[in-house]
Amino acid sequence: MSISRYFNENQLKGLIKTGDIILPGTNKSPSFSQTGCVLYIDRMLAYLTDDDLNGLRLVFGIFRWSPKWIIRFVLKGCKNNQNLPGFLGAGLRMLELGINGAVMSPYYANLCSADYKGPKVFDIIGWDAKMVVPDDVV
Repeated sequence: MSISRYFNENQLKGLIKTGDIILPGTNKSPSFSQTGCVLYIDRMLAYLTDDDLNGLRLVFGIFRWSPKWIIRFVLKGCKNNQNLPGFLGAGLRMLELGINGAVMSPYYANLCSADYKGPKVFDIIGWDAKMVVPDDVV
């Protein structure tokens, strides 16, 4: 599964596990892992600072071996960071931003593996980025 220049196999498995907790899929939308968008994670990781990249490596490396309930607990703590004082709340906000960015960036960028045959995320959410110029403006 060595598909990343920045994450090792365990970190990628931790990312996929976390992605499926955050984006488990529904009867209309695919899960994080179903899309195969993890194949494109380097597109985001290439622009991270060394500190941010090392932080994500550590988190996803730990999440690889963590039970899902612990990951859910950490994510819930991140969501409720406003209830925690000072540095603890600030740390959880940074953790939430990093985790959500790594999971949601490739998913909502409409990136899929060649093996994925289901509907793409843009089609599911009805997002079309084309520009339409009305005839009376031209």
